[in-house]
Amino acid sequence: MRDQYEMIAEYERDPVCCVNLYGEITELYKKGLLELPEGVIKIWADSGYGKMVTRRQGSHNPRIPSIPAKHDKGPHGIYY
Repeated sequence: MRDQYEMIAEYERDPVCCVNLYGEITELYKKGLLELPEGVIKIWADSGYGKMVTRRQGSHNPRIPSIPAKHDKGPHGIYY
């Protein structure tokens, strides 16, 4: 993701980018395994049933909270 962001930044000053955090991506992000460039908007999704958890069969934990941590700075959004 960082490489893609930097490619866009070569042509567009201060690009506006977002990432949808859902399923396995949420799990990777919460574990600190997914590094996002500063300023990328993190879009959090509900379960499809109105709960702010990610649901993914086969994940280590199929109900990972889909809410930003208090220390998680930067812009955030919600996807319904």
